[in-house]
Amino acid sequence: MKKIFAILKLTRVLNLTIVALTLYIFRWYVFEPALRNCFRVSFISDLNFYLLTIAAVLTTAAGYIINDYFDQTIDGINKPEKQIVGTIIKPKFAQTLFYIFSAISIILGTFVAYKIGSINLAAIPIIAIFMLWYYSFKYKRTFLWGNIVISFLSGFLIVSLWLFEFFGMRNSIHGFVHCKKFFNEATNIVFIYFIFAFLISLIREIVKDMEDVEGDKVAKRQTLPIKLGMEKTKKVLYVLVSLFIAYSAYIQYVLVQINKTWVSIYSVVIITLPVIYVISRLYKADEKQDYTFISGALKIVMGLGLIMILIYGFL
Repeated sequence: MKKIFAILKLTRVLNLTIVALTLYIFRWYVFEPALRNCFRVSFISDLNFYLLTIAAVLTTAAGYIINDYFDQTIDGINKPEKQIVGTIIKPKFAQTLFYIFSAISIILGTFVAYKIGSINLAAIPIIAIFMLWYYSFKYKRTFLWGNIVISFLSGFLIVSLWLFEFFGMRNSIHGFVHCKKFFNEATNIVFIYFIFAFLISLIREIVKDMEDVEGDKVAKRQTLPIKLGMEKTKKVLYVLVSLFIAYSAYIQYVLVQINKTWVSIYSVVIITLPVIYVISRLYKADEKQDYTFISGALKIVMGLGLIMILIYGFL
């Protein structure tokens, strides 16, 4: 039983739940309302959607496992009380679990790609798993590239669902003729969210590097705080946060223009204001616990972004 709880903790079961919830929200509150206008709910059957969701969850879990596998030494310094691989779970078992989860994910992704008539989409879980492995093995240790890769993958979760929907539509004569113009609205929302997820994840990844700077120094990683120092890294974050706020303001302006004023107001209250508060805390931060708090707050903002999608769907 102890090992089962350790596996759940290792794979960040709460985060996996958020992955599944994200896909569910986009299916029923983005694609379904758009495609309802051409009398479709989705171009992926319910079964295939659930298989895709399982594949995404397993890919994410595999990424967490291989990350902790390669981070055993650093975790022993940064968070010894939370270390699982090398303490409760043997490294060899963690590695085997990574391969099993990856294999099932690839099989499920390939099956769904075949069912919608676009076998090339089978490359998505393969590439995602390879990038997660290479991130943990190499990119995480290189200057800025690791932050960019993991931030890209955070947003790509929804883009991957969009790709399956798009090619499902393209391979349907009725769908491509009658639904393409309605599908454009879903496309816009997907890529707006992708940029949102990429920016907020990039900011959070850099904050996490500031939180883990001591362990990263021992491992001789070339992270932003190590290469530039903490104060210069803060300045980089100020620029990124300003870019994020400017992007949010533009989206809020567009929402007002298309008579979604209430959605715009909600966005200011639950996205922009919390981010401004977080950056004010960053200015005064100088201890590990300060960066831990900021990282957690940014994670909440990512969740609030999903709530925005729900609000948009309802209103």
